[in-house]
Amino acid sequence: MPGDRVSAVVILRRLGQLALISLSRFGGAAIGFVTQIFLARVLLPGDLGLYFLATSLSAFLAVVAGLGLPSVTVRFLIRYKDRERGNLSRLFLRTSRSLVLLSACLLAAAALLVVNLWPGIPEATRLAASYGALAVPAFAMCRIGGVSATAFRRFNLSFLPDLFIRPAAFLAVVVGLFVISGRLSLPVVLYVFAILAAAQAVFQNVAVSRLVPDDPHQRHGGGRIATAWVRAALPMVSIGLLTAIFADVAILFAGFFLHESDLALFGVCIKITVLAGFVVNTVYQLALPDLAQAFKARDAAQRDKAVGLALLLGLAVSVGALGVGVLAGGPILGLFGPDYVEGQGLLVILLVGQALAAAGGPGVQLLTLTNGQGRGVWGSLVTVGYLLALDAALIPVLGLTGAGIAVVVANAVWAVWLAVQVKVSLGIRCDIGRLLSGAPRKLGDPAPG
Repeated sequence: MPGDRVSAVVILRRLGQLALISLSRFGGAAIGFVTQIFLARVLLPGDLGLYFLATSLSAFLAVVAGLGLPSVTVRFLIRYKDRERGNLSRLFLRTSRSLVLLSACLLAAAALLVVNLWPGIPEATRLAASYGALAVPAFAMCRIGGVSATAFRRFNLSFLPDLFIRPAAFLAVVVGLFVISGRLSLPVVLYVFAILAAAQAVFQNVAVSRLVPDDPHQRHGGGRIATAWVRAALPMVSIGLLTAIFADVAILFAGFFLHESDLALFGVCIKITVLAGFVVNTVYQLALPDLAQAFKARDAAQRDKAVGLALLLGLAVSVGALGVGVLAGGPILGLFGPDYVEGQGLLVILLVGQALAAAGGPGVQLLTLTNGQGRGVWGSLVTVGYLLALDAALIPVLGLTGAGIAVVVANAVWAVWLAVQVKVSLGIRCDIGRLLSGAPRKLGDPAPG
């Protein structure tokens, strides 16, 4: 039947997109790992620490500047874009971009003022932080452009530039510059970093603009509805700090208390840990279709099977990564240079934190599927507060070990909070405790007292 052929074509196209995106995710992770090794080899440890500080500052401020709008963009654009009348997709996109760009520019200007006027900041730190601040508008616009492309099912436009193209271009440019000149300075690396982000932001947002349908009945104002959009989005800022850029938040907070060379070692270790977290998150993403179908069909057996499998695979990956860290952490860190081998103990501590996070299970995914992601807001705020407070208390006393312990505690707090929220709102366990719990219950059954 023609309809069956069309459906088959659509399915094959989606599978091809999924395969390409998955390959890009893993390819981008591999490129990022190689890039970090290269930079560790050609930059002094202090300069590498400042590189991590600058890029983490950009990521942190870009998420804050987004006002949570990237987290709700797909929801609102999908709601609006297929309307024949009253299509607000162009208004939403224009308003979101304007708000994000204005917020990013104000935050970047404020950061520039602070780092350049605050007394006692070393000159090298001022320069690195200034480059990081200047890149904030570009990265904020990359976030809004990428999620907007997702709403129009242009997954290649959404994921490929961020996951693969820009990291590959960054590696190619910095390696080329090193081959040509025989050296590579931190300002040059950060300049390339900022320029490529700006290029990605322009490309994605121009391309998305061509996808937005015109509506002759569309309003030109939108102050009241824009306020409603921002009100819905703002609670998602703190969640984005933990789900999208936790490693950058940890590096930035630790950077307040660590010397640049120690920050380089901490950054290398946590970036390695992120690879394990990346695989765990991919496992959870692969479980999403089964989970979504189970909730739609109210199929408790399929739901429990999907949750249990995701939990077990996530734990297996994290425990396996911890074993690799214990047995081969030193040689792996040796790839970055002899100065980094001593960080094996820190790497193991951070991998313990990753295992604790995995023990919490796919809590974010389950809450998102059931429109309960707002339940994570207070938990994310508490977790970020714990991380900063523990860094301030432990790093001056224990140094790098204190930074590692702070990350472990933050991971544990976040995992417990999510597991509790899933249990309260959905009546199921998604954490390691479900392995010891009784028989699964039907969807909709009340949680036991």
